[in-house]
Amino acid sequence: MTIFGSRSFTSQVLDATLPADKALLQQYRHDDGRDLCVLGELFAQHFGVLLPLVDISNHKPGAKVEWQARYSFVGLQVLEPYESGQEIFNNYGPRDNETLLVAYGFTIPDNPFDHVVISIRAPPGSPLEIARKWQPDLRSDPERRCFIFTHQHPQSTSARSLETALFSFDLLDSVSVLCANEREVQTMYTRQQTLMSYCLQETPRFEDGRLVLATVSQLLRDCSQRAARLRATDPTTMNAGVTPSNYKQQNAKVYRDSQLNMVETAAAVCKFVLKVATSEDASETILANLRQELPESIFDNLQTLVNRHGRLTHPHELLSSTGLLEMLPQSLSTSLQNCLSEIESNLQRISDAVDPTSLEKGRLAVMLSALYGEYLHGTRLPHRISAWLQQLVEWYPPDSELWSYVPTPGPWVPGEEPPPDLMNLLAARAAISPRMPAESNIKRWLRPERVCWGWNVMEEEMVRVPTNVFQVPGDQAESEIGRSLNSQVLIYWQRY
Repeated sequence: MTIFGSRSFTSQVLDATLPADKALLQQYRHDDGRDLCVLGELFAQHFGVLLPLVDISNHKPGAKVEWQARYSFVGLQVLEPYESGQEIFNNYGPRDNETLLVAYGFTIPDNPFDHVVISIRAPPGSPLEIARKWQPDLRSDPERRCFIFTHQHPQSTSARSLETALFSFDLLDSVSVLCANEREVQTMYTRQQTLMSYCLQETPRFEDGRLVLATVSQLLRDCSQRAARLRATDPTTMNAGVTPSNYKQQNAKVYRDSQLNMVETAAAVCKFVLKVATSEDASETILANLRQELPESIFDNLQTLVNRHGRLTHPHELLSSTGLLEMLPQSLSTSLQNCLSEIESNLQRISDAVDPTSLEKGRLAVMLSALYGEYLHGTRLPHRISAWLQQLVEWYPPDSELWSYVPTPGPWVPGEEPPPDLMNLLAARAAISPRMPAESNIKRWLRPERVCWGWNVMEEEMVRVPTNVFQVPGDQAESEIGRSLNSQVLIYWQRY
């Protein structure tokens, strides 16, 4: 059985031979339902075939060979020149190292057809479970298998953008559905088609880049954690001098190293995309900084990919509260900072421990509320801020209770409790409201329905970017897994 499992070929290699023709003839003669004879049954079951001598050649990706199945012989023709004493290779087709290791017991270093298999299960009742019942995209794998490719893989070299160069369609599609906000989910439900399926065309037609960046952020988390686990279980981690002592261990090392290289390269691509999206620095500057923190081989892979592909996303599409303040006129920025400082002081008194993420979400919610208030009041704002607000108002109408509903103080029906951070923010806002005159612009900013609108818009438009994107080279204060799990909340805006 071992010989058949590792050396046999499918009976399709005999399709043009005399026995196959006889079997086909028998099938035609027995269309009335009578049992086939042995030969017909055998070919109907696609049996395994051993081809002595032909099967002794080793596999090499890309080897130019041609199978020749004739009535009198089955042969293998080599279609490239070779010299006396040179090894002649067979070509089993595009096989990854896992398949080669399990089926044949060997691996190929730098295998251009290698990939990492990713399993994504759809949670019951989730948008992903619903989406998988729709008409599948032609690019989708029949079994919804998800892969991370090596940067040499044909799927990678033919990709149209950096963000899609290492990830299979099903991986991008599944993760994007899990990362979609309410607006994006409703768009998918209306079309009965995922956004990746609809928008990821020869000419991309994404309405904005939020979902792409949210998907890349989630992929960075997953790839960083996979890489950390692979490094932690490497035998050389416990014993730096250990080396493979036999053929099996050598192949196991090739397999592990290849898997690590692929997930580290994928993580580097995600980190580069997110660094560009959170900065106004030139791509060359960002690459130069990444050179200091990436292994040389991974940086070389990243540089190859960046030079080879264009991008779906753009620089400076994700803003922190600080970045948003810097875009405002000085007087408005100062007033808003004073307002935020007082609200944060109240939050510290209301809650014993306010984590940085909750504070940042509160800042962004208040800033959106304030900017909308100034926009309605006729305050002259930078054009790109005004254009952004117009888009947000179109997507999330402030006069709709769906986006501006103010929760009651409680008690609430179990399962319908409002976000605790929002309730704390409303309480902090209420603590300063009585001290402000009615005509105060801050009073206008902090109307409860506007604060709730700002909160809901922030929840929809935010992207949780792993903190390892902002890592300073040489900073080891936090573990790699910790940096990939922890996130910084940023808000998406298009550079109008």
